[in-house]
Amino acid sequence: MEHRYGQRMPAYVKVIIHQQGLPVAVGRLRNIGRHGFLVESEYMDVAVNQPLELELLLSDTAADEHILCRVMVMHKAARGFGVAIDETCPASYTVLALLAERFRYQRIPPINPVPVGT
Repeated sequence: MEHRYGQRMPAYVKVIIHQQGLPVAVGRLRNIGRHGFLVESEYMDVAVNQPLELELLLSDTAADEHILCRVMVMHKAARGFGVAIDETCPASYTVLALLAERFRYQRIPPINPVPVGT
């Protein structure tokens, strides 16, 4: 049974996944919720309850809008993992508010749509 306490909003934000301060992989946010994100990535060398840092690339230009946010892995899935934002991180709620405002009305199609009837 899934316990969801808030609505998720689709988002498309490129991220760089950091472990122990070093960049180890790239991915993207699939959706955002009240307390965290779903990260799609081929990098699966993470464990539940492992702390990570995500560098959110909010702009396609190299010079601006990069935010580093501390997170904790909450669950793993076939194509990624869910994370909760570390509430002690000063940028936590700023990041969530910014992303929620940016993607509130955006609709993202699934990456690999499954044909109906198969």
